[in-house]
Amino acid sequence: MKRVLIFLVILLFAADVIMLLGQEEKLKVASVRIEGMSQTQAQIIKLTSQLTVGSEVSGENIQRSIKRLWSLGVFSHIQIEEESKTSAGSNIVSKVKEHPRLESLEIVGNKEIKRDDIDDKISLYRLMHISPLRLRNAAKQVKQLYEEKGYLLADVKFEKEYSEDKKRITLNLNID
Repeated sequence: MKRVLIFLVILLFAADVIMLLGQEEKLKVASVRIEGMSQTQAQIIKLTSQLTVGSEVSGENIQRSIKRLWSLGVFSHIQIEEESKTSAGSNIVSKVKEHPRLESLEIVGNKEIKRDDIDDKISLYRLMHISPLRLRNAAKQVKQLYEEKGYLLADVKFEKEYSEDKKRITLNLNID
């Protein structure tokens, strides 16, 4: 009998714990503030994140907001957090850091393939946000272009020069 009673107490405790884990705290959004953007408009960030004043958000909503912002390919860092609480709800701050924008692109060593063909292949344009992934993909595309023309040993590398404020980048594409 004592064992049955202990088992029932443990079972009830476990059920309470499971119910608590299933209940996710939701925050009512009182305000949304954006920090760190220099060239991307705050309104675009707010619309993309879908965090609006008066809405209730959970941790899952925050994760989806971060994923939507990340998919823009504009930011190297995204953080959304509750800054403070008021009687109206939670003040949310979105902290972002943008990838630098392309100032210029110089191509050196492209004796076998025309500049226009390389430009068409890599699609890097002035003022475009430049991420490490975008550079890796562009280098692969140029290497592939050279391989298609029979130059299997072509070496393709980007050299980066950042502006003083790190908001602009000049790229030198070196082909050996």
